Order: sequence, then C-alpha cells, then structure tokens
Amino acid sequence: MNRLGVGYELNPSESHPWLVSDYAQGISCNAEVRAGMDDHEGVVAAIEMIYDDPPEGKPPMDHVFSLHARYVNNGKWDIVAAHVRGKSVDDNLVGWKEKSCDFFFAVVQELKQDKIPDIDDLLENILFKKVRGSDQYGGGGGKSPKIKTEQLLNPKGRGF
Repeated sequence: MNRLGVGYELNPSESHPWLVSDYAQGISCNAEVRAGMDDHEGVVAAIEMIYDDPPEGKPPMDHVFSLHARYVNNGKWDIVAAHVRGKSVDDNLVGWKEKSCDFFFAVVQELKQDKIPDIDDLLENILFKKVRGSDQYGGGGGKSPKIKTEQLLNPKGRGF
C-alpha cells in the first residue's frame, strides 16, 4: 500500500481517494485506491482526468490508468494487471509492475501538493522510460561498435 501512496492497509470495501480541481482551467484529477470485499478481489488503483471543456479529441472523462493487485501473504501484494487509457501494460514492458506503482505514486504526490499532474510527462518519464542501452521493451541498443585496436594503441595517429 505504501508504494501506491496509502500509508495503511485498507479494510474490505474501503477506498482512499485524492482529488484536485483547477477551476480556472476546468480540469480535475482523481486518483483512488479501492479494496475489494476480500483478499481474493484484491485492490484496484485508478487515475482519471475530468474536463469541463475537454480538449479536441478527448472525452470529458479520461480514464488514464488502472492497476489491479492481489494479496499474496504477509502484507505483500502482486500486481496482476495495469492499463493505460484502456490498453494493457504487460510483460513486454521491462519492469512494468514497479513502473506502474512508481507512476501511480508520482501522480498521488502531485495531488497531495494540490497540483494537477502532467499525466503525459509522467507516463513518458516513469512508466515508459527507456532502460539505459535498450528500448522500453528491453531490446538492445543496436549494432555492436567496431573497435580498431590501432586507434586505441596509437593515440598520436588520431590527431592527439
């Protein structure tokens, strides 16, 4: 629960919401962690953006993110599914479980400061952040470089 910004274990059917509204811009952001009726139902975390006057091409309510976790034991939870704008985040994304929790936590931290989070920026820099030397799915960075030993052993020949 701490990884999602909730500092305690939720009781069955309990929820922990965060809501920030910017009336000047006509935007609200809602994040919520909800517990099911029992441990088998698990926990759902969700983020929604609500627009008074939505930008072109966006619905008035943008269901940005959802995460589903099931109780394992001893206070431990396992993330079993995550969705971004209706599309599944799965095992093809390296570290998707940790990144999903980190993304949700970052949004909650913004909301705790009474700020409307920049969802697209957080998605890009946390959830879909590339692992160094690879793409976001763990693929390699390209061809191996061809190293010429003569250039390494004879630095004066390189113009130094």
